[in-house]
Amino acid sequence: MENKVLFLLLLFLIFCFVNQSYGDQIDDICKNNLDPNLCEDSLRKDPKGPSDDFKGLAGTILNLCLNKAKENLDQVPKLAPQKCLQICVQQYNLAVNTYIPNSIKELGSDQFAQATASILQSGDRALTCEDSCGQSQLTQKNNEFAHLVQVSGDVIKTKL
Repeated sequence: MENKVLFLLLLFLIFCFVNQSYGDQIDDICKNNLDPNLCEDSLRKDPKGPSDDFKGLAGTILNLCLNKAKENLDQVPKLAPQKCLQICVQQYNLAVNTYIPNSIKELGSDQFAQATASILQSGDRALTCEDSCGQSQLTQKNNEFAHLVQVSGDVIKTKL
């Protein structure tokens, strides 16, 4: 009986240590970020549970960028003025089909500088869309996406 109690106590202590080290890693990654609150919220969003490694955490935020870019692409026909519709569709397609997948692949290959450049290029696509439209119903979505991309780039830059 005493061995069982010691074993459970040891298991509890190990769990507490692992749980604490996870929080510290997110804090360390996000403390110098452009938007520490968005960074922390994003890194804790993984529906499979928080990852305990850097690539898992960075992959979580890159996937959030991909999902946000897809959502924006779906909204472009509804919100973009006719004068910039084609440009915005083209730019978001580049983000969704090229730049963000490249960033995810480069992250997986430990190519952190390239992963950062690729994710930041996806944010430039939203800004190109915004520049072609001017102030429109799409402005808020473009700005939110570009901001999330900046936060994501800052996450990856912690490995540079």
